[in-house]
Formats: sequence, C-alpha cells, structure tokens
Amino acid sequence: MFEGFGDFYQEFATSLCQEPVLKLTDQNFLDGLTVLSVFTHEFDGHPLELMGFVYRQPNMQENEFVVARFSVSCCTADARVSGVLVQSPNAKEFKTDSWVKVNGALGLTTYEGNELLVLQAKQIS
Repeated sequence: MFEGFGDFYQEFATSLCQEPVLKLTDQNFLDGLTVLSVFTHEFDGHPLELMGFVYRQPNMQENEFVVARFSVSCCTADARVSGVLVQSPNAKEFKTDSWVKVNGALGLTTYEGNELLVLQAKQIS
C-alpha cells in the first residue's frame, strides 16, 4: 500500500494507518506531515488528532486555519511553519498564535492549485 518513498516513511505510514486515530505528537509531528503529504490518498477519511498553534495566511477563508508547529533545520533563522489545514464553521473563534488541540477526519481538498489533505474538525479545544 505504501510504496516508493523509502523504508522509514513506508513503515511509519503503515504503523500510523493501523491506529484507530492518527496522532501527531511532539515526537512525530514532522515525519507525520511528510507521510500525510506523500500518501495523501491513502489517508483520506482517516481520523486525526494533533496539537499546535493557530496559523493563518491572508488569503484563507474564515472557516480555515492551520494547526502548525515551527520546524528548524539548523538555527532559528531558518525556522518555518509546518502544519495541517483545518476547516471548521467556528474557526474564526480561535485566535492566531493560540494553541489548540483538534480532532476530526481527513479529507481531500485543493488549495492554491495543490491537492492536499484537510482536517474537517469535529472538536477544537
């Protein structure tokens, strides 16, 4: 099922898929994002839980934000935001930079011409 991207990510994707709820944690956040972006169709419909800060870009809809973390390769000067797009009718209630825990189901969407997974939030706290 998970082929073509190296043993580590194939094994990680397989282990995530066997869980009743995919959980992105402090320990697996970036590897989890990599797996979700590589094996997009395989994770369509799976439940997901993650925690991070609310990040928004100016062109986002009112019902959207990203649950994000900073990733650093070398030093803080190269820090970048990485995360999962979330859609929720009450998304605007959550302030940018506030930390949230989100549970929901993954689905496919197109954002700025790219197909990606979006988390349809069922619970945000």
